[in-house]
Amino acid sequence: MAVCNGVMRVMCMGALFLSLAVPAKAFQVSLFVPRNDTVFWASLVRLTRAAAHDLELDLVVYSAGNQGDTMLSQVKAACIRGTDGLLFMNYEHLGKEILSISEEHKVPAFLYNTGFEDPLMVPRRHYPYWIGSMTPDDVRAGGLLAERLIRAGKRSGVGEVRMLAIEGNPHEKSSADRVKGMKTVVAGRGDVTLYGIANAGKGWSRARGRQVFLSEYRRHPDINTVWAAGDDIALGVLDAIRDLGLDEGAVLTGGIDWSAPAVESIRSGANRLSIGGHMLEGAWSLTLMHDYLRHRDFARESTVFKTRMHAIDSGNVDQVRAFLSDNWDRIDFAAFSKYLNTTLLYRFDLPHLLDTFYPKTNAFEITAEERRWLADHPTVRLGIDDNWPPFEFLGPDGRYDGMVADYVRVLEERLGIRCVYTRGMTWSETLTAMKEKRLDMIAAIGAISQHKEAMRLTSPFLSFPLVVITNEQVDFVEDMEALAGRTVAVVKDYSEHKILAGEYPHIKVLSADTTVDALAAVATGKAYAYVGNLAVANYTIKKERLTHLKVSGTVPRTLAISMGVRRDWPLFAGLVSKAMGSISEAERDTIYQRWITLRYEHGVDYTLLWQFLVGAVGVLAVSIYWNRRLSIVNKALKKEIDVRVLAEEALRREQARVKVMAVTDPLTGLYNRRKFAEAFPLEISRLRRSGRYLAFAIMDIDFFKQYNDHYGHQMGDEALNRVGALLLRRCKRGTDYSFRLGGEEFGLLFLARDPDRALAFMESMREAIAGLAIEHTQSKVSDVLTVSLGLVVSDSPTDIDTMYKTADQALYRAKDSGRNRTEMAAC
Repeated sequence: MAVCNGVMRVMCMGALFLSLAVPAKAFQVSLFVPRNDTVFWASLVRLTRAAAHDLELDLVVYSAGNQGDTMLSQVKAACIRGTDGLLFMNYEHLGKEILSISEEHKVPAFLYNTGFEDPLMVPRRHYPYWIGSMTPDDVRAGGLLAERLIRAGKRSGVGEVRMLAIEGNPHEKSSADRVKGMKTVVAGRGDVTLYGIANAGKGWSRARGRQVFLSEYRRHPDINTVWAAGDDIALGVLDAIRDLGLDEGAVLTGGIDWSAPAVESIRSGANRLSIGGHMLEGAWSLTLMHDYLRHRDFARESTVFKTRMHAIDSGNVDQVRAFLSDNWDRIDFAAFSKYLNTTLLYRFDLPHLLDTFYPKTNAFEITAEERRWLADHPTVRLGIDDNWPPFEFLGPDGRYDGMVADYVRVLEERLGIRCVYTRGMTWSETLTAMKEKRLDMIAAIGAISQHKEAMRLTSPFLSFPLVVITNEQVDFVEDMEALAGRTVAVVKDYSEHKILAGEYPHIKVLSADTTVDALAAVATGKAYAYVGNLAVANYTIKKERLTHLKVSGTVPRTLAISMGVRRDWPLFAGLVSKAMGSISEAERDTIYQRWITLRYEHGVDYTLLWQFLVGAVGVLAVSIYWNRRLSIVNKALKKEIDVRVLAEEALRREQARVKVMAVTDPLTGLYNRRKFAEAFPLEISRLRRSGRYLAFAIMDIDFFKQYNDHYGHQMGDEALNRVGALLLRRCKRGTDYSFRLGGEEFGLLFLARDPDRALAFMESMREAIAGLAIEHTQSKVSDVLTVSLGLVVSDSPTDIDTMYKTADQALYRAKDSGRNRTEMAAC
């Protein structure tokens, strides 16, 4: 017996060592997409493949070619052939048939992208092998697109919005939901005319979008806005606008999907905006499937995941462009797996991914000219609002404090200046002093058109939603129209005061000196509501113990906050923008967390709700009556929750956006040195896979100091802007980068097939800049503004320093050889 036991122990130990030596099974998962010939679906497939690589899964992709029967046949074939999991969508309402196939073959299935209209269709209820779902909020996306287009139209002065809507495949739920969201926003608006909803067909194609617009424009030549269910459709509309010879700005367009061409179109100014971010759903769904197959069931957190789409426009397009043009090697999707990170809470959103895997460096350089200017201006007269907590205020000890004050101290440290702030001035007096140049800078001011005309605004460094505050007796403020004829309190001359006066003339405005006074007017019944910044309102309500006030609605806009600088100090405005852009994400988070807390008062009587519930059960004879009353309370509760969720989501979204994009030069819109440092290693990596050459050029404007001395810095800035705009127009490919490296020095980074083509591209760029015909009478080589270029081309670059040094040496040769020329070197 002892011998047998010994043998058994040896066998068990051997089995254990063998099990440890054998790697874990590589699961195979099948991904089903309706097509892969559009930018959106191609991006989704590539992202999902990247996730499969990181999670060590074998991913098989099936494209149905826009044929429902083909997709069903592919699902059956995959199950018969053998697969460990299905990632499917309710394409053309085939979801139930796909789930039946999954149940028959006992293969776990995960729904993504397109869900069911039936609210009873939830994972693990009727279909045990349907393990979960992740779908976008398409209704909200469609409404958001309509809302942003209408708002853009109002801002550009179009008057009545005459809108054409173009849907995608009417048999796809995603298209139907987006249209539903659009209708919700448009319905009942007297200032919006919807000419109809045209159909772009099953392919959602660019060509079809062009055809539809051309046809509809013949019937309605006064169309000034186009809502498109997909980005490709929107791009087709832009094609049609060009074909008709119309000004691109005459018809506002926007779509959904975040396709790379749409992003480039927004960056160039042709397209207005795009809603998206849901191309990541394949990767997120695969992560959850991975954990389920590894026996780490995500059901403890949820089986139904909803993703929110985000809007991109000219303000944040560069950050999204950087993500979409990447190969996503830097993203480690394993970091989102709970099986691989046991303490993790699932978090699937694009802002979090960008913050985690696209960190920004803090490159901050001051030129010799800027140092001289700072030496001549060691003290800056700063205008503040000394009673605007939590942004800025004077504490009991007279100390300048708040979020903005923290940013000002960082600014003082990085620029080596001292800000002397004013005391006891009202906000109106501060604006007047700024106009009269008795102040040099305002620490925080809303980025609205009136302020942009009065001073130079830096890039926004804070952004918060505007909300409607009422007493607790008000259930819900549906929209701004609900405030028509009502008295609304605002702080005099604040941005929200100007917004209400300019955009909502039907509202009676009560001007108050401070936020406390404005909220007190609501508390005492002098005003029906208060409109203001969410963070300020929340802070003041808590501090003043105005607990009977609550958030009852939102204003359809977000207030971005910038610093304002005297218009005759352009160099200092650029310095402030650079310094603010150098503040790290960690520093921004620290400032944010120090000052912002969120608290809402509940405006619904839950005790009453429970009384209704008990009454409904106990008194059957009046059940109909109670059910009706309960329905009313539930609707009020739902509205209340919707508003609170919307406000909380807005604050979370703005918290992420507090981390100001610092990869863009504020003057020209080109990338800056920080982006240059980020892009270079990525392009080296891309080069190794492409078999091409990496080209880098340094471009310097000839005799630019003489230009500035003769024409002035304002004209110098205008010249830099025009050169920058040309670089943006001509650097169109996803592998083209253009940078402002400092002063009049620019950089261009791109892939080329061979050195000759790289040289030809740079020569054409040089000639195009001369073709701008910017007068330069002080130049020694031409009567118009010209540039010299140093170009380096390599098929095996190793580091940024070597290429930069080589290009710089080539630039000096170009200058020594007479300027207005390109010199090329190999590296």
